[in-house]
Amino acid sequence: MPFNPYYLSVSANGFAPTSQNIAVRSTVESNLTVLLQVSAASQTVTVESDGPQVEDTSTYHTDVERDLFEKVPLESESSGLSALITETVPGVAADSNGLFHGLGDHASNSFAVDGQSITDQQSKVFSN
Repeated sequence: MPFNPYYLSVSANGFAPTSQNIAVRSTVESNLTVLLQVSAASQTVTVESDGPQVEDTSTYHTDVERDLFEKVPLESESSGLSALITETVPGVAADSNGLFHGLGDHASNSFAVDGQSITDQQSKVFSN
């Protein structure tokens, strides 16, 4: 090997690469010990989202699913929606006619049935 400065680089799977400068200045044989450190395991994780997994609206609301009509005992068929909402939604009470309204606001409620918004007083007798 010609007398020169050399740059030694060593790498192996599962070990951290190492390097050092070496100067060859003699024809006398010599040994070089290279210590390899076990490399830290690394892993790449890609996270993708189709949109928020939690609701990000600032208004209070409760979702009532259709299957609750079969799961929640209701007092009558004729007032099923009012009874279901009164039984399952916090902050909702029944008025003297058994119809639902948000506590503190008897005159108007906003709700949606199958995505259709309804903003009105819930009543079998009268609506605003």
